Amino acid sequence: MSIKRKAGFILFGGFTASIYPAILTTLKECQFTVLVIDDPDPMYYHFLRIRAFDAKHPFWQMDEIVFISPVSQNTILKQVLAWESKYDIRGLCCIEEEFVEIAGIVANCLSVPHPGLHAARVCSDKFLQRTYLREWSPNFTVLTPRDRQEICSHFHTFPILLKPTKRHSSSGVQLINDQQTLLSRLSDYEPEENLLLEEYILGREFSVEALVQKGVVIFSNITQKRTREVNNRFFIPISHTVPAVDLTNDETANLLRTNQLALQRLEFQDGIAHAEYRIASDGRVYLIEIAARCPGGSIMTLYHLATGKPLESVIINLALGIHTDYPQPQRFARQVYLNHYPGFLYDVVITNSFYSSPIWLPLTGVVRALRPGLIDEPATLRTIIVFKSRGEWLEEVTSGEDRVATYLIDAAQPDDLDRLEQSLLAAMTVLTTI
Repeated sequence: MSIKRKAGFILFGGFTASIYPAILTTLKECQFTVLVIDDPDPMYYHFLRIRAFDAKHPFWQMDEIVFISPVSQNTILKQVLAWESKYDIRGLCCIEEEFVEIAGIVANCLSVPHPGLHAARVCSDKFLQRTYLREWSPNFTVLTPRDRQEICSHFHTFPILLKPTKRHSSSGVQLINDQQTLLSRLSDYEPEENLLLEEYILGREFSVEALVQKGVVIFSNITQKRTREVNNRFFIPISHTVPAVDLTNDETANLLRTNQLALQRLEFQDGIAHAEYRIASDGRVYLIEIAARCPGGSIMTLYHLATGKPLESVIINLALGIHTDYPQPQRFARQVYLNHYPGFLYDVVITNSFYSSPIWLPLTGVVRALRPGLIDEPATLRTIIVFKSRGEWLEEVTSGEDRVATYLIDAAQPDDLDRLEQSLLAAMTVLTTI
């Protein structure tokens, strides 16, 4: 007599649920055994120590946890096979960029819904993205370890973007204005890294989040992005707004159409896609990059605030092959990252009439679930999140990993959102000491 196996669900990059705890809650409501694979990051071990002293911590909803580097694909496959012998694995979800490719391989092996092997492979490498999606890409030149020095010695088209093909969170992306600087910056990268020299596109930046089921886009929306140029060299996102507010009808249609064509080219099947674009002054849409995973930052929480419905539950439905839908936004939501000066983090303070205390993620390991506002509710500060620990050294921001704190707000109208943001920028300070 065979023993019925418990239903299992795999989360790749599961500790990112620290900012998306609804993923764990949704899976437990469906009575899944939650199986987590994540990178062996010291912060995640710290989160487990926090869990040990809190019987109600959301991370207790993780039933089995293994730490394996995403580059160790055979080890990950071995672990999945071990789980398959114990559990009836019904689905999986990838939250972290580094696991996108292996998540695609595992999903294909288990025959569970997923963006697809082709989409997962292409989205994991910026060179492959440029090659497969060159119709919507800036002009580019590939630099391999063998030829990077020679090509750069004869390169004369500036300004240009220099970027590694395998990193994420804007890591290593630099604006280069002359050949001498280009040659000197090559040493910033590992000898074995492949790089891109990419045409620098001036223009407004957006992302498109699309929910796809059985190859059909069932929902798509545009997020407005603001970036900050650091030392005329690095470009760091400093805010996201859902939905975008500074697009014409033609621009909106063009962005969504371009994204649809890109997804078709990738043969994207089931899941969420997050693609970043720039619109040049002539109206042309350029693809910056595309991901076969959940969006970064707190964009999924912004969708919850804007629509009133958690995006996480829909993503789980897509991963399980359950017919689903998602509403259009009815409010405007924004995430803003705080600026800081290099130094040791002392505190994040807020003054005036904003009665809100920051959530220090290193102390809690998880953020609290937020309540979305009513359609006509006044502009509201929903949460402040600090990613670093007191006393931790803060570097100048050169990638998304260097950002220290953020806050989330929502409002009935964009103007109300802008006014609240300006008030908060005047009221909040990241204090550092040398």
